[in-house]
Amino acid sequence: MILAQRRQPVFVQLHDVMRNTLFMTQYYSGVAQSVLPRLALIIALVPVPGWTENYFNPAFLSDDPSAVADLSTFSRNAQAAGMYRVDVYLNNTFLAPKTFPSRR
Repeated sequence: MILAQRRQPVFVQLHDVMRNTLFMTQYYSGVAQSVLPRLALIIALVPVPGWTENYFNPAFLSDDPSAVADLSTFSRNAQAAGMYRVDVYLNNTFLAPKTFPSRR
């Protein structure tokens, strides 16, 4: 059995499309207005993991390219070996200056 469909005029089809589009826009804009601020807040508060390291170009220390300093000790957050003068405090009370050796 073949059913014949009667086609609607184009302006009626366009009217239906516009009505459906308007309904969907109104419905989803209300949903978006209630969800988007919460979603933006959640995204803003989520920490982003990252890893950075400080880099200092040793060529800045000397004009001579053959005399470039080795800064690998400092890149590991270590101190150079030597004698260091420090002030010793106990409970925010100054006790005395001391000299301590620092070794690798």
